[in-house]
Amino acid sequence: MSKHIKRSEIGEKIREIRRAHGETQRQLARAINCTESAVANYETGYRKVDVQTLLLIARHYGLTVDDLIS
Repeated sequence: MSKHIKRSEIGEKIREIRRAHGETQRQLARAINCTESAVANYETGYRKVDVQTLLLIARHYGLTVDDLIS
């Protein structure tokens, strides 16, 4: 059985990792080529993070997508 992961859980994990790396939403947005508001929306769970964006975020922080969703 697969576990359903809520958008907000992924967003919280992204925020946690971003802050641990001392980055702002703007810095992450620039690194993954999106807007600052998109990053804010990902982190709050308002907007769904697509697989490609998850991969970009994971690579930016030297992680795997599994690290972001587990």
